[in-house]
Amino acid sequence: GGNVPRVYFRRSAPSATTWVSTAGSLNSGNGNNGTWNFTIDYSALGLTPVAGETYQYFVAAQDQATNPVNPNIGFSKFDGTTPTFTNNNVNSLVTAPTTPDAYTYLTAFSGTITVGTAGTYPTFNGAGGLFAALNGGVLTGDVTVQVISDINETAYTPLNSLSSSCGGPWTVTIVPNNTTVRTISGANSQSMIVFNGAARVTIDGSSGGSGRYLVWRNTQAHPAFWLNAGANNITIKNSQIESANTTSTAGAGVIVMG
Repeated sequence: GGNVPRVYFRRSAPSATTWVSTAGSLNSGNGNNGTWNFTIDYSALGLTPVAGETYQYFVAAQDQATNPVNPNIGFSKFDGTTPTFTNNNVNSLVTAPTTPDAYTYLTAFSGTITVGTAGTYPTFNGAGGLFAALNGGVLTGDVTVQVISDINETAYTPLNSLSSSCGGPWTVTIVPNNTTVRTISGANSQSMIVFNGAARVTIDGSSGGSGRYLVWRNTQAHPAFWLNAGANNITIKNSQIESANTTSTAGAGVIVMG
């Protein structure tokens, strides 16, 4: 009837909404011993999720009303606190568990992305750059990044370990969009491009299998590339890599690993 199990959910950050719920649907079995499906319907909250928001949820179910005034209610997850319902009716939440389950809504990445003037992202580094977006997102397929113009890098944003879902692990491949030479340059006092635990990233400066059309240049006396914190399966090929650094001391060089 109307008192089937329900999933309760809300946005908890950056600002909390009120709790809402949707009814579950019986997938197999019966009400006493069955498998149920639950859908978190954001429209019930009157909003569209935005990357970086956090959502909380828990599932509640009541038994058949052997005691019509006070049926038993079970819920998950159990955190030592007990949510309350008016007359123990699963449809009338009063208080939720203190620490329900939660997840963060992420931007999904797959397919082709462009970086450069008028691209999907203007730069690799910086708050509005590709690396910041990938750090806060999840790969749901292989990603090809096309460099469509010269790029001036003015910030420092390491690419961290990449999250994958829907299969994977997925890869990121950075290429020029055609046979025009693209120069990615910056005056960075640390390193211009940093792979900080990232994996399965390929930079291939060729176009159609030939040529070198990507130039990576740090005009400071520091590396152009730094592979750090367990970065692995990183390939850099068919590229011109430059740095103003001319020393061979630790941490120097054009490409640094460690």
